[in-house]
Amino acid sequence: MRTIAGLLRLFIWNSGLRIQQSMEYRADFILGMIISLSFSSIGPVVQYLIFTQTKGYPGWTAVQIVLFQGVILFWVGIRDMAFGQLRSIIMDIFRKGDFDRFLLKPYPPIGILLSSSFSLN
Repeated sequence: MRTIAGLLRLFIWNSGLRIQQSMEYRADFILGMIISLSFSSIGPVVQYLIFTQTKGYPGWTAVQIVLFQGVILFWVGIRDMAFGQLRSIIMDIFRKGDFDRFLLKPYPPIGILLSSSFSLN
């Protein structure tokens, strides 16, 4: 139980550090958030246009389609926020040959890797 609490604290600390790094250049941060929100809104808008301009999806209402898109966007957003940079971090660690330093830390290596994979985008 102590390990999980420590890894959670490490995740929160790493997340705060990544947010601070992203907010270092405020104009880039604000523009990135605007682009991210507009990109995420394309899916529901396209689904709504398809639904209203054609016969739609049999048995589905427009509200159900938008709700379905919203749930998918929510899930993908949570997944990418928690595990977004995990693949690139692991590839970088193995490319550099730094995995042995994770074996010396007091937490399990997979926990350290998962706690350092936060992505604000």
